[in-house]
Amino acid sequence: MPTPELRGAPRGGLASLRLRLMLVILLCLAVGVPASAVLDYRDAVRLANEGYDHAIADLADVLADALVPVAGDAARVAATARDIGMRVAHSDADDSVRFAVIDGDGQLLAGAEGLEAYAAPPRVAVPVFADARIDGQPWRLVTLSVRDAPGLRVVVAETMGKRNQIASDILGNVVYVNILVFLLLSLVLSLATGWVMDPLMRLGRAVDARKPDDLRPLSLRGLPSEAGGLVEAINRLLGRLEKVHADEQAFLSAAAHQLRTPLATLRTRLELAARGADPDTARRLGEVIDSSRELTHTTHQMLALARARDAVEGGPQAAAVDVSALLTSVADQCLDRALARGIDLGFDIGCERIRGVRWLLREALLNLVENALLHAVGATRVTIACHADHAEALLLVEDDGCGVDEKDRSSLFERFRRGDTPVPGSGLGLAIVRAAAEAHGGRVDFEPAPMGGACFVIHLPA
Repeated sequence: MPTPELRGAPRGGLASLRLRLMLVILLCLAVGVPASAVLDYRDAVRLANEGYDHAIADLADVLADALVPVAGDAARVAATARDIGMRVAHSDADDSVRFAVIDGDGQLLAGAEGLEAYAAPPRVAVPVFADARIDGQPWRLVTLSVRDAPGLRVVVAETMGKRNQIASDILGNVVYVNILVFLLLSLVLSLATGWVMDPLMRLGRAVDARKPDDLRPLSLRGLPSEAGGLVEAINRLLGRLEKVHADEQAFLSAAAHQLRTPLATLRTRLELAARGADPDTARRLGEVIDSSRELTHTTHQMLALARARDAVEGGPQAAAVDVSALLTSVADQCLDRALARGIDLGFDIGCERIRGVRWLLREALLNLVENALLHAVGATRVTIACHADHAEALLLVEDDGCGVDEKDRSSLFERFRRGDTPVPGSGLGLAIVRAAAEAHGGRVDFEPAPMGGACFVIHLPA
């Protein structure tokens, strides 16, 4: 018995393996791609800042080297610093560069005022970088001690316009590239999951395309190893179902065979008893004889349906069938009943041979003709025909009777469905016709006849 979870499980939503896989990977991408973008941005900005830091450190080094020869004379230090600084300091549309020379007491000897407040303590030949906010604007500063001049320091400061611009450019590029990567990976993911799930989808389509009686094991070819256990379990279930179905068909066939002889014997004895009985007893025995005749017909129909279903499962060994002999045999068996009802029974042979199983085709045509003779109220003509149509052979039984009610057409070929008819019967005739058509790889259709009655067409592969 299926569990409630399996019985009520939705076909979509999180029940989809493909959707689950995509959600997990997309979640990983949604976390991983932004993290990668942040790390890329930080590394790129750091490398850019290191380049600008090297540039202002080089300017400070030029100033410091120029001050080494005059380090002992404050006046010459100031003059030299102003001379070199005029070439170093500048302002442009992007950034401003300033400098300052500070002595050991922290006094400004040359350069821009205010920078001495941000100078780092003296460190021999080691540039010290710092960030400061001067006049409401961010600056990057480097402090470099002059060699062989205790306390003498050079400060070079630069605004951060170019740094901010390149950081903005890097951020835009990083975001653009990572969004593109995310979209491309999502597309590849969608295609990849479709490719990964394709064997299971093909398995589902193969199972869905099977006929109800096709209980052959499913093939493991082309399936991933993870699906092997599931398919093997399904095959074991199919094997058990096939055994149950075979036992059912064997029982039905055996029961039908076993019933035919006793029923025939019973009817014969009843007919003999009715001959020597008084009129009232003979009438009652006649009713019993009619009932036994209906029971015999139903038993025969059940046997024919069982054999037809076995033919569907086993795939009948088709052979060439003489159409003229087939239609003549059907017409001969039904001729007396047709004459008794005043119906003209004829046939139209449009091709000489068809490929199929003769007894099964004969059984199908007999059921169609008997249905027409019994149920086509007002019919004066029933025609059996065979025609070739492109890649098909068509067997037709057509009458000019009352036709079939619209409400009964959808259930015509179901077992034990007889519609609104007072005529006795088993309700198996058209089910036998459908089973016979399917056993040949064809189908049976109903369509209103041009003359106003019913027309049943069996389509067989040519």
